[in-house]
Amino acid sequence: MLIRAAIALEDDVQAQALQRALIAASLRSFDSEAPGAARSADYEIDIAICHNDWDALRGMAGDLDLIFLSYPVLAQHRAALRQLVHGNPLGFRIAVGEPEADICRYLAVQPAGHMRSALDESAVAGFCALCARELAQYRHVLQLRTKGGSYAISCASILYGMSDQKHVLIRCADDRIFRRTGKLDQLQEVLPPSFVRVHQSYLVNRSHVTGIERSSWELLLDNGEHIPVSRAYRKIISELFSGTAGSAGSITL
Repeated sequence: MLIRAAIALEDDVQAQALQRALIAASLRSFDSEAPGAARSADYEIDIAICHNDWDALRGMAGDLDLIFLSYPVLAQHRAALRQLVHGNPLGFRIAVGEPEADICRYLAVQPAGHMRSALDESAVAGFCALCARELAQYRHVLQLRTKGGSYAISCASILYGMSDQKHVLIRCADDRIFRRTGKLDQLQEVLPPSFVRVHQSYLVNRSHVTGIERSSWELLLDNGEHIPVSRAYRKIISELFSGTAGSAGSITL
């Protein structure tokens, strides 16, 4: 699986050391002879170092699984901490350095953690293993491995999946398209209940549906796309989205 991490430490030496510790932890997760390897899922880590660039961190926060923040960075952006917590409710926020009580109060919103030094490789490995177990247990992120690499996609950002012969195309709200080997049924099994089958070739995230066009039996998505609803799914889709079936015209949700 893929863990997405960000490092927000002002000290470049410590940031580089933490990056090396994260890479080492990832490599050990694939080593069956390493201590604890059998107890944790294998994972790769995508690391972004943003130092004290709070705007960059806030912009990517919703897609992060691990965020390491030094206390000087936290102190400088004290007023914006709540925004970070709300923008990253499921990620692990790890404070690095000597603790400051008033800042810890904001980070107390779980899940969160603390490590006194960026050089503590055992603590880094422990946080990575914990994060990997959480990602394996909960399905808010789709772990995807393709020929182009490994990806972790927020399920909320997926618009729909479309069958394409022996593959499935996954279309995201940010216009990214991923190609996965397998069938649409297999994709539906690993996605949350918000994804509904509307056609033999389409699986749609109902969170992105804004209306139903009954004259052509198409679902209207919030990005402007129209998704066909096959005859076999019309009644259940009509009831699911509007509570009625069989009426003419269009419905805006």
